[in-house]
Amino acid sequence: MTPIWQHKSVDIVEATARDASFVTYNMRADDWAEVSCQLMEGVGKADVGLAVLDAEFAFVARLAGTPAFLFGFSPYMPVGLSVFGFGTKLAQRTIPAVTRFMREVQGPALAALGYRHIEARSLASHHDAHRWMEGGGAVKVAELPNYGKDGEDFFLFRWTEEVYKHPITSQQETS
Repeated sequence: MTPIWQHKSVDIVEATARDASFVTYNMRADDWAEVSCQLMEGVGKADVGLAVLDAEFAFVARLAGTPAFLFGFSPYMPVGLSVFGFGTKLAQRTIPAVTRFMREVQGPALAALGYRHIEARSLASHHDAHRWMEGGGAVKVAELPNYGKDGEDFFLFRWTEEVYKHPITSQQETS
């Protein structure tokens, strides 16, 4: 499959059943904790891998050809998107490239389609995810107590169009 975007040894490609299944089967424990507490009983990793392919925009970051991070966006209203992302133990090495793809390519494309905000719900204990989202311009807008199926607390993060509508290049970041 031809990459949509490349940065060093990371390729961003449209998600396929093969890649999505690989990432979900090999998902990091913190990511699975966050995902699984939002699922109905009996829904497993294989189900999640196939379900995310229904997202309007679903991508996989591959590290030297190996699927490492699955992410995407689904509309939940005419001007709003829900974002998801989870990965394997290799995911951390793809995050800088995924962040650049989102800032330089996907964010401006979503803004051009009329989406004014993007939201993510994150398990309160998933601190790495919170740091990444806040570093990318998301703001924690709400606490969601007792949100997970077993009473887990979550936070709601939101990016507004002002954060992602204009591409941010590496030159702008360093100046």
